[in-house]
This record gives sequence, structure tokens and C-alpha cells, in this order.
Amino acid sequence: MRAIVAKIKIKEGQEASFEALAAGLVAESRREAGCLSYDLWRSDEAREYVFIERYTDDAAAQAHVKSDHYRRIGRQLGTLMDGAPTAYRLSAAEVAGGMAGPDNPESAADGHLDAERVRLVAQWLHHFGVEDASELDLGTLEVIRQCINDGMPPPVRTVQV
Repeated sequence: MRAIVAKIKIKEGQEASFEALAAGLVAESRREAGCLSYDLWRSDEAREYVFIERYTDDAAAQAHVKSDHYRRIGRQLGTLMDGAPTAYRLSAAEVAGGMAGPDNPESAADGHLDAERVRLVAQWLHHFGVEDASELDLGTLEVIRQCINDGMPPPVRTVQV
């Protein structure tokens, strides 16, 4: 499995234009063969957005960046960006014992979860619409684990398609 997380800063006053264009990219990308999910998030930082993309494999991720809609809409989005995006290419990692959570406190590094981590785990699970971490794939769990370790709550979803 392949995941891509792309963080983008938008020029001041261009948020609405960016979101309108991005909605089209999200809708078309979700129809691609091999695309498991494609979402746009708004960061807590002003004018910052994050695309979180998941694909069945690297070939599907490569097909996405070669697609006509990605190239066409991507050029338009590029005119609204304030600097170059930051992209992380992730491969699913086997995580022994699953993810730390309210039902699996032993998996935390120190053997227990503090109240803040329990709250973050609950927020992330709710965000993905699941009740238990075992319902998520390992790539998603690893990204969530890293966010929780950094104390980061789920971002606010800005585009619903």
C-alpha cells in the first residue's frame, strides 16, 4: 500500500478558489483505479491544507500523478500556492501489536495511555468512522500513530464529495 501526504500553503485570500478547484481534484481522483481514499484537510495553520491519499500500490500512486485531471487541475492549483508543497510518500509498515488505544493500552510505549492520548485516539477513530483501530489498514494506523505521538488531533475536513 502507498500513502501520500501533501501539505500546501495557499496565497492569502485564495482559500475559496483553492477549495473549489481541489474539490474537482478530489472527486476525479477518487474514481481512479487503485485509489483507496483521497481527502483534503484544512490545517490549524492559516492558509494551510493537507491532501491525504491512499493507493493500493505504488503503480496506482504513479498513475495518479500522470493522470490528465491531476496535471490539469494541479497546474491551476499551483498558481494559488504560496511556495512549494511538502509531500511525504509512505509505505505501509507492519506495526506489532496494532495501535495504542482505549481497548489496547498495553501497546503504548510506557504501558499506559494518558488521558490526552486516549482522547486523541477516540478523535482519530471517530474521524475515520470506526469504533476500533482493527478496522483500519496498517498504513492509516501508522500515520495516526505518528500524529498521536506528536499530540496532533485530526484536521478539519473541508471538502465533502
